[in-house]
Amino acid sequence: MKLKKRKDVKPKPVAKDAESYSGVTYYPLITSRADDALNFSMRVFEISAGGYSSKHKHSYEHEVYVLDGDGILFHEGEEYKLEKDDCIYIEPYEYHQLKAGDSGLRFVCVVPNREKNQPE
Repeated sequence: MKLKKRKDVKPKPVAKDAESYSGVTYYPLITSRADDALNFSMRVFEISAGGYSSKHKHSYEHEVYVLDGDGILFHEGEEYKLEKDDCIYIEPYEYHQLKAGDSGLRFVCVVPNREKNQPE
């Protein structure tokens, strides 16, 4: 068992080029590398007002829970308004992007542990 405080986890910038991501920081809460988690990694992402993730897809599912703020989910050509307490399930190979609204966007994202969990 491992117990952590979010305040003790150092934020990391998303390592992508400036055109793909804007205003995104993440906190790797539970990971296979740092915590020996066998099946899943849990991260908290913060996107500043007007910021966005890249438009991408990947070979694995992931789940998102919106903690605070508001924004837009771009999913397979459609737009969906996001707000606190929304839950999202994104299937493998579905194109998606998250964009923060005026108050920013903070969410938990859970992904399966793989050798390479990187967007395609």
